Amino acid sequence: GLTVFGNATYFIKSETRKYDEIALYQGPLGGPAAQQAINNSVGQFVLPYSGRSIIPGGYDWLANLGAIYRPDKKTIVNAILRYRGTTQDPIMKFGVNPQVATIPSSLIVDASIGRDIFEQELFSIRAIFSVNNLFNVNYQTFVHYPMRGRFISVGLTTSFR
Repeated sequence: GLTVFGNATYFIKSETRKYDEIALYQGPLGGPAAQQAINNSVGQFVLPYSGRSIIPGGYDWLANLGAIYRPDKKTIVNAILRYRGTTQDPIMKFGVNPQVATIPSSLIVDASIGRDIFEQELFSIRAIFSVNNLFNVNYQTFVHYPMRGRFISVGLTTSFR
């Protein structure tokens, strides 16, 4: 039989605001002055900039659509489409106004086929052939970290009953 499945997530960006009446502590990093400043600001910590917050790897859409097909009792065929929408990712630099890079959306297709090649009462052996990133798409999930291209694997698995 055929089984189809899917899911989707939409990321809602949050707003942050700067409050001028809250002073950020800029004094020495230790000693009584630092402790007094920390005591006076308990419960008043805020992000020191105004605008949309950027969460590393925060995509707008993430969706998967897959199918599992069993043409007979011994064979299983899988396919999955993985969509990741446009991603806003801060470039890892320190400061109150981080630079942000946009990573374009991507659609990746993975596929595999498995077939039981040996069956006994206590265990079975299955041969597996799979291809990740079938169409060899160049994509990233974080700035400056490209993901692997097409990856082909062949193997055997054992199941004990």
